[in-house]
Amino acid sequence: MQDTTSNQSLSGLREKESLIENIPKPILKIIKWYVPQHLNVIIFFLKVIRSLLSYIKGNKKKSNSGKANETLGKENQEKSQPSRNEYQEPQQNRMSKQQKQQQTYKQDQNKNHQNTKNNRESKIPETNQKVQSTPQVKQELVKDDQTKRQVEPSEYNDRKQQKQDNQQQQQEQIVQQEDLQQNNSDRQQQQQEPQKEQNPAQIEQQQIIEDQEQQNVEYLEDESEFIEKYKYLTEDDLDLLNQIANRSYKGRKVEYLYSQFIGQAQSIQDTIKQYFGRNQNKFSKQIKQLKKEIVGHINIRGDGNCFYTAFLYQYLSILLRDEQRRNGFIKEMEELSAKIQYQDIKIEENKRIVQEFVWQFQQLKTKEQLLRQMRNPDYLFYLLTIIVFRRYFAHLYHNYIQDLKQFGDLDIYNDLLTWEQECNNNEILISVIVEHFKLHITLYFIDLNNSNYDKKEYKPKQVNEGVKLEKIFLLLTPGHYQIAIPA
Repeated sequence: MQDTTSNQSLSGLREKESLIENIPKPILKIIKWYVPQHLNVIIFFLKVIRSLLSYIKGNKKKSNSGKANETLGKENQEKSQPSRNEYQEPQQNRMSKQQKQQQTYKQDQNKNHQNTKNNRESKIPETNQKVQSTPQVKQELVKDDQTKRQVEPSEYNDRKQQKQDNQQQQQEQIVQQEDLQQNNSDRQQQQQEPQKEQNPAQIEQQQIIEDQEQQNVEYLEDESEFIEKYKYLTEDDLDLLNQIANRSYKGRKVEYLYSQFIGQAQSIQDTIKQYFGRNQNKFSKQIKQLKKEIVGHINIRGDGNCFYTAFLYQYLSILLRDEQRRNGFIKEMEELSAKIQYQDIKIEENKRIVQEFVWQFQQLKTKEQLLRQMRNPDYLFYLLTIIVFRRYFAHLYHNYIQDLKQFGDLDIYNDLLTWEQECNNNEILISVIVEHFKLHITLYFIDLNNSNYDKKEYKPKQVNEGVKLEKIFLLLTPGHYQIAIPA
């Protein structure tokens, strides 16, 4: 043993010496000089290198052990869990068994259902007939119900129209009651103020509004009691008159309140709002003067006959209370015959229409009856009145034409004999009326477009002793006349 170790040491020395001999001499000199002086530093670096090598070897061992553990865990899981194919196969077998059971169960039910159906058909054949007939019976019952529920179109429309008329009349009555209450409160305020003494004529004129409001209510209540009768008109006459009415005022769709030829009485406040509107400050002086002269106005339906309506209601009211004038008027009517034209309808020299008007007028005893007859478009009295007086005015115009030279060559004869035709110049007609009937007509003319307000008065040139001048008041805006109620 000693010989071997000695031999090894000798061989190692020899190898070292051979290595040292191969190193160049300058380098050996540097090593011999450097190593003794810096030995501590070399030892420190060697220790650092050694610790690094040991750390690297330790990390490698840990990584290798972790990988080995993962592989072992996977192998254990694979061994513990059965394969998917092994698990799915018994599940599929179970599903197929359940489906087979359901199919067999359904087949059994179908067989039982068919057997019961065949038994019922064989035992009770009549029940099928009854079952088949039931939908037909139901259809027939539905048709019967529909026929019962259906109403003829004319009856349905009549009922619908009646409901609408009733609702409209109820609304109008409510509005009228409210207006009456407002006017009563206004009158109470006026009565509290000191008033000047008035003559009977002025007091009678101031009561027009009260009478008019009362008549508005009585008109709706008594309308159904009146039945229009004719004494002189033939069927041909009635046919022509109804054609004119249906083509003109009855053929137009107008609200109920505005369909009446003579409407409701309005207070002076309503008159100022209607005629002056937002221009009240501009016409403050004229409005102040107007309030002293009138207390309101009565609405007139707007058509080509508005002048005749506004004038004739006041004139016929005068005839009702003045027997002498009424008798003179009726005598003049005896020689008159009616004549009018509207579109292709012509009435030529028909005395029966004049006689019918005179007879119906003689049946009237009060102003309320006159208002009821003239305002309602369903009565022919209004139509008879306008036709007769248009012919009467044309006759007077022809007789007074020589006294109308101041109006130039204007000719209103054809306008007077055309239904709903306005005259080119009503001032000509007013001058003729005033002279013949001995009337005093006051006209309040308001034209806001031209900033014009004017009061005109028309009187006859000559008045015999003992003849009383009756007054008529009109309110005019361009194209439309209404009745002014004097103060």
